Amino acid sequence: MYDAKWYPLMNSQDINTMCFIATSRDHPIALWDCSTGKVRATYSGLNHLDELDTAVSLSFNCSGDKIYAGSNRMIRCFDVSDPGRQSFAIPTTKSRKSVLGQKGLISTLSFNPDFSGLYAAGSFANSIGLYVENDKECAMQLDELEFGVTCLKWSPCGRYLWAGGRHSSSIQCWDIRSTGACVGRVSRSLHSQQRMVFDIDPWGSFLVSGSDQGRILAYDTTTFELSADFDAGTDGSCVNTVLLHPYCSLMVSV
Repeated sequence: MYDAKWYPLMNSQDINTMCFIATSRDHPIALWDCSTGKVRATYSGLNHLDELDTAVSLSFNCSGDKIYAGSNRMIRCFDVSDPGRQSFAIPTTKSRKSVLGQKGLISTLSFNPDFSGLYAAGSFANSIGLYVENDKECAMQLDELEFGVTCLKWSPCGRYLWAGGRHSSSIQCWDIRSTGACVGRVSRSLHSQQRMVFDIDPWGSFLVSGSDQGRILAYDTTTFELSADFDAGTDGSCVNTVLLHPYCSLMVSV
């Protein structure tokens, strides 16, 4: 499996919202029903040869009516209520040889929680692009990063964008609404190519991340200083995912 995302408006009292999307090699995107364990629908991105172009990253938009999928130099949008082929395609660069745009695999997608329609796309080719729903042009691009991007998280206020990457101990923060500049960074131990997923608490006060030494780290998002460091109980194995509950004090690590 490459990526999976929960439906953003999930409510256990409404069975129609109990679902998630997932993508895997040589398969279309599948919308899974949490209650039955069956596939509700599939969505296929096709290239210029009318062949399946497997998505490597996924995200619902904030309203949950669209699915966005990233692949090689491409973002595709699907209407959730109309399974099948993509609604429209967004090439991130005109060609492989073009000097403009985002190259490489679009490895992660993340929507700004302010419902503005703004979303970020990270690439393994060391770049982040900012796009707006229903617009095929890149609004802003951050180039020549220190790492191939594997994880993107917005602050709850929608002003700051955090990014981490493979084989990099750094998680960097940009002020998107004001200066567009990198305003700080935190550090964790990571010396491999694997995807490391970090998270931000619902109030935007702390960022939590695992490390490849079996630790879970919590950082203050305003000072960028380490607030907590504790053993995850993995006997030193890598903690590659840390996620926080969206509205209460619960955390899960993998």
